[in-house]
Amino acid sequence: MRILVISNQLSNKNNSVVNPVVKNINKKLSQKGLSIEEYCVDVQNGLVTAYIKLFVFLLLLKFKNRYDIYHVHFGGIQGLITAALHRKKTVISFHGTDLHGGSPLGFAQKLKSRIIRASSLASVYLCNRCTVVSKNLIDFIPDSMCGKINVIPTGVNEENFSPISKEVARKSLNIDSDTTYFLFSDISNSTVKRVDIAEKSIELFRDSGTNAKLLKMSQVPYDRVPLYLYASDYLLITSDKEGSPNIVKEALFCGLSVISTNVGDVKEYVDYTGNGLILKSNDPKEIAGQISQLCLNGPSKSMKYDKNILSLDYIADKYMGIYEKLK
Repeated sequence: MRILVISNQLSNKNNSVVNPVVKNINKKLSQKGLSIEEYCVDVQNGLVTAYIKLFVFLLLLKFKNRYDIYHVHFGGIQGLITAALHRKKTVISFHGTDLHGGSPLGFAQKLKSRIIRASSLASVYLCNRCTVVSKNLIDFIPDSMCGKINVIPTGVNEENFSPISKEVARKSLNIDSDTTYFLFSDISNSTVKRVDIAEKSIELFRDSGTNAKLLKMSQVPYDRVPLYLYASDYLLITSDKEGSPNIVKEALFCGLSVISTNVGDVKEYVDYTGNGLILKSNDPKEIAGQISQLCLNGPSKSMKYDKNILSLDYIADKYMGIYEKLK
């Protein structure tokens, strides 16, 4: 089966740090015998140019039988273009901001967010099948379109997360050995992640006399992510909105406690594993108080976590099931 994967989250010629989720699943699908090719919508070199190139490329493919499936990761305009030209062969996977819109600031960002959301909804109507990474994202799709939706979470690349001692990880990152670190992850410096809340919360927590710091992880190569996870004591998420943040699953995979606002499907994983805390609000003072209470007991030493349900093998099989229905 020949699959063309289309996304603006793939590597581009600038070789910038990108979201590894799509790359990981593509690699696993290839290992399972599928022919996977990738098309990067390189929006960094101009939105209009990138979408015109995508339109022309896909239009020419209408007259060829090169691919069995067109799979778009992260919806928006790229999903709409693909679904409009290859309706019966298109699968679109929505990951969060492409449906809920994030927390845009200013007129330009708000306009962009609305265009992306509108394009995503139109593409749901046009495509053959679509997936969302968490159940909560279904709430952003009209009921009349929900019949074609499957919930398929993102998976953990187990090969990348071999155990590392905290001492070794901290030495590699050149950070203090006697500090309590709260990891804050933001690949693209997005306003929806609310780093301002995280910074203020840890500042207030530190004022109580605890030697604590926020360890920020942004634009970090994927092979160094385990160092940050194993070097930290907790993962802190203060986002306004999320879909299904992969860093949560990776943190739990590494045995790290998760402290998070009630966004996306984070609560499901925290409740299931018993390893972490769902914050009552996004007020820094309240967050600092809840963190203080949690730290009195220390990180969880035991938890329930079925690594198989988040393995890339499991996720790849889910996608292959959808592909078979469309073939």
